Amino acid sequence: MNHTAQNCPRRKKIKRQELGSQEESMCIVCEHELWDEHRALEREFFKACKRCKKFPGGSSQGTCYHCFAVGNTIDECPECAGKPWSEEFLEAKEEIEGPDKPLVPF
Repeated sequence: MNHTAQNCPRRKKIKRQELGSQEESMCIVCEHELWDEHRALEREFFKACKRCKKFPGGSSQGTCYHCFAVGNTIDECPECAGKPWSEEFLEAKEEIEGPDKPLVPF
């Protein structure tokens, strides 16, 4: 079963319209987890995931959310696939966190 906003058992659900047709999207919390791992690459030192060695291995098993979710509960990460993040996610993120701050080099 593919993980979408409509079948996410524990997260806020969203739907989006894309190019005039209705499309299922992943839940906003799952999308934020993936987004945050990409931002961690830009802003902090971290212990790498034991499996992929690319993202922070923040779970108790030392693996990242990408390794947990992609291929299991979701089909793909938008950023890894070269696709945009959903408008709903970006709007909610800005409303809650404010605009992204410019990065300062280490």
